Amino acid sequence: MRRGVVGLVVALVAALALAPTVHAQPPPPLVLVYGDSLVWEARHYLHDELHDVGHVMDKITALPGQATCDAFPTMRDDAARYHPAIVIIDFSGNSLTDCMKDAHGNQLESQDAIDKYREDTVAAIGIFRYRNDAPQIWLGTAPVTLPETVKNDDFQMRMARMLRGLAAQNPRVHIVEAAQAVLNRGAWTATLPCLRNEPCQWGVDANGYRVNRVRSNDGTHFCPVNYVANQECAVHSSGGLRYALGLSMIPLQSRGWWDQRAADASLGAGFIPSR
Repeated sequence: MRRGVVGLVVALVAALALAPTVHAQPPPPLVLVYGDSLVWEARHYLHDELHDVGHVMDKITALPGQATCDAFPTMRDDAARYHPAIVIIDFSGNSLTDCMKDAHGNQLESQDAIDKYREDTVAAIGIFRYRNDAPQIWLGTAPVTLPETVKNDDFQMRMARMLRGLAAQNPRVHIVEAAQAVLNRGAWTATLPCLRNEPCQWGVDANGYRVNRVRSNDGTHFCPVNYVANQECAVHSSGGLRYALGLSMIPLQSRGWWDQRAADASLGAGFIPSR
C-alpha cells in the first residue's frame, strides 16, 4: 500500500512538471483622456470606440468649462496610480476658472490664454514623462466655433499652432487633428454627410447628400437640438460621434489597436480621420 501511494505521488509530480505553465493574461492597455465640454459631450462615443474597436481600457476625465490646469490634480493621481499606454489631452481654450486668472485676478484672454495653455500643456506632458514606461502623449485640436467665425477670430488656429509646436519639439508627443472631424475643409459647418451606420436625421444638403447636424445651436458644441447645459443630449449627436473618432482613431491605429471588423460594424463606420 505504501509503495503504491509513493508511486502515485511520483506520477502526479511528473505530470505537473510536464503540464504547460498557465500565465495570467495581462490586462488590456489603458488610455487616459482629459478634456472639457467637447470631450464631455463625446465621452460615451469615445468609450465605445476605445473599448469596442480598440479593445483597450479607458478612463475619461472631462468637465465643461475646465482648463488644462484644472485637471492637474487628477493627472497627478492617475500618473501615480496607473500605467497608461496613451494619454490624450484635448482642451479648447476655456478661461473661466481660478487657475486661468492673471496676477490681478482677471481671466486671461486671447494670446495670454494661449500662452498659459502652452505652459500648462508642457506641465501636463511632464506629469506623464518621469516614468520609465512613459506613454505616448496625443494633443487634440479643437474646432473653430461659429462665434469665432463670425468675428474672424483665429483663436483656435493659434491654439492648434501652439500644440503642433510642442509636438515638433518632443518625439513622444503627437498631434491628433480632432477638430477636422466636425469641420468642412477646415471651416465651420452646421451639417456633414451622414456616416454609413449612424442614424441619419437631418434631411439633405444643397448637393443632395443626406446629412446630420454636427454642431449645436450655440455654434460651439455638438448636440443638434436644444439642451440644458451640462446635461445629456437627448438624441444622437453626430458631432459627438465624429469628435470621438477624430480623437481616438489615429492614436489607436498608431499602436496597432484598431479592429477594422469592429469598426465596420460600429456607428462610426466609414469615418476618415484627418492626418
